[in-house]
Order: sequence, then structure tokens, then C-alpha cells
Amino acid sequence: MEIESEDQGINPVYKFLNKATGEYLSITMQDFSSLADNTSSSSPVKVGGEIYQWKFSDAYNNDYLNKEIPLYAFYKASNVVGLNINSNGEVRVVKTPVNSDNSVPSDVPGINGTLS
Repeated sequence: MEIESEDQGINPVYKFLNKATGEYLSITMQDFSSLADNTSSSSPVKVGGEIYQWKFSDAYNNDYLNKEIPLYAFYKASNVVGLNINSNGEVRVVKTPVNSDNSVPSDVPGINGTLS
């Protein structure tokens, strides 16, 4: 994992690297750009694409690591995508608009509390 700090360690961006393949955990906008807000993709996520900078905790120091925030990425200033796991164990994408303060909504089915 690579971490890029913003504002002295607050609001970091995480990049997850598969050491065996040299590939980052990334997805393509094509997989979700046509999704309606607050819905999950109908097919499993394909790895590889332009979205590779993830957020989930406001701080990366273990004393302040927030494990309740889902793994998500901004793909527009007003929208995020998150990853979730469905009942079959498949990873899907969920798209949702952000709140007015740019926080991730807490009531999006399938995006919150997943991958924890």
C-alpha cells in the first residue's frame, strides 16, 4: 500500500499494489458511469483502469484509523464509487453522490460497512 498525505496526514489517499503482478487496485469508469445513483453494478468489477486512488480513513495513524468508513474513490467532484461484496462473494461497484460537505453518505445500501 502506498499512502499520499493531504493536510499533514489527514485525508490520505491510498493506493493498493499487488506485488505479484505490479498492478494497482483500479477500476475503469466504464464499469459504472451508466449506473443510477445508489445502485450496485450488475456484474463483478474488472480490475484495471483509471480509478486507483482510494479513501477510507481520515488518518492513517493506527491510533486514529477509522475502520467504519468504506473503501471509496472520487470519480467526479460530486460523486464517489465504493466497492461492496454481494451475497455470492463477488465484488461490485456502488455509485453515489456525496453530501454537501463532500462526505460519503451513511445510508447508501451496499457501500457502508463493506470490505471491513
